[in-house]
Amino acid sequence: MSSSPGLILIMLVGGGYVSKLWWNDYRAHQRGEIIRGALPGATPSTRPAVLIAVLGALLILAAETGGEILLGLSDEQSEITVLFGCYTLMAAVIEEIIFRGFLVVTDRGPRVKWAAIFGASLLFAAVHPFLW
Repeated sequence: MSSSPGLILIMLVGGGYVSKLWWNDYRAHQRGEIIRGALPGATPSTRPAVLIAVLGALLILAAETGGEILLGLSDEQSEITVLFGCYTLMAAVIEEIIFRGFLVVTDRGPRVKWAAIFGASLLFAAVHPFLW
């Protein structure tokens, strides 16, 4: 993550714009409109799927927090600015729309689907060099 005010501003504006586009597509889908070129994932999800996602996120958060406490790193992670929190949230929104939406390949057979999953995973790892 960067502490550059310019980059944070760009991420906030870009993330807000992508979020607005997605929200407009989601609302149009709810009204029954078909929008060609709509953002991926702009359709309702089932309650069980949302529950599984929320519980999974909380489990990962608990594991990370527990690990930081055990390793004595929790003091280093205790303060974050609201602006940086918003920046991080917008980065996640943009990431999810790109990696879980635009790079999803459907109706092309299992080989292409698995190749697309592998390729998107490699790209995801490549843009997160701190992970490796």
